[in-house]
Amino acid sequence: MPSTLASERTAVYRIRGEGETLLYIGVTNSVQFRWNGHQAVQPWWDELRSLTVKWYPSRDAALAAEKAAILAEQPKYNVTYLKPGRLERQQKRPARPPVELDAVAVDPRDDDEDLLTLEDVAKMIRGNTSTAARSALRLSGGPPGFRMGARLVFRKRTIRQWIAAVEASQDDNRGIA
Repeated sequence: MPSTLASERTAVYRIRGEGETLLYIGVTNSVQFRWNGHQAVQPWWDELRSLTVKWYPSRDAALAAEKAAILAEQPKYNVTYLKPGRLERQQKRPARPPVELDAVAVDPRDDDEDLLTLEDVAKMIRGNTSTAARSALRLSGGPPGFRMGARLVFRKRTIRQWIAAVEASQDDNRGIA
């Protein structure tokens, strides 16, 4: 008997950039949750121009469709299922050093203990940082959050420290003291 997860209705989505360039193919049970997750952490987010979604009656059917689509359509940013040469080229990119959150002090604020969702973090990043800093933030992977029910949440102070640390590392990389 199939598990509940395997029999749950699931979507395969395609994310496209300029000129209908296929950037990414993925699978999810919650398009909104996955969309917000990509928005918060993916370095290719600024290239995004459209999203298409096709629903399948089960997760197994969606996973099979996703694999077939990735192999046939070769999206720019997928690495799973792709030819070994392409994966090796992507893995040769220089590793980014982890961001040292504790090395950056931020002034205390009354709302530091507020909890933020991934969507809140994405809005905070988009509203307060340059394009270069947003890319660096996405590549850094972000600070650890914690689960509250089904949601991943972050303390506002931790996010502010992360943004400040990444921005400081950007300044260091450009030779700005």
